[in-house]
Amino acid sequence: MISLGLDDLAAVQTLEQRAHPLPASNAVLRDCLRQYQCWGLRDNAQLLAFIIWQQGPFELQIFNIAVDPEQRRRGLARRLLGHAAEYAQAQQLDSVFLEVRRSNAAAISLYDACGFHEVGCRRAYYPQSERGGAEDALLMARPIF
Repeated sequence: MISLGLDDLAAVQTLEQRAHPLPASNAVLRDCLRQYQCWGLRDNAQLLAFIIWQQGPFELQIFNIAVDPEQRRRGLARRLLGHAAEYAQAQQLDSVFLEVRRSNAAAISLYDACGFHEVGCRRAYYPQSERGGAEDALLMARPIF
């Protein structure tokens, strides 16, 4: 697990483009690396996965998780989520929160397996395509004890 910063922007942008059908813009990723925490997993020089998060007064909020499509099903996202939960526990936070597209069954299954449960819904939160439309985001939380 390594900390990522602005020096890693190009690698984060490349992975974001490969990992998500509607990736965050380069400007958004740059702002995230400036304002929030980002951890990554590398194999030599190649960035395999990253997580972007922020600590609040009572919780840790995850904004983005990306795993290289060729590296999926190897437990990388589970490692990132576990590290975030360990950090939250060490900081004596109450929970870890994230949002996920309602249609992302694989991610929801992973989050369930990692102890997250649905706590709400943001209606029409995610764009469905560049042509318009929107999809609900499920709010999920994992309590930290």
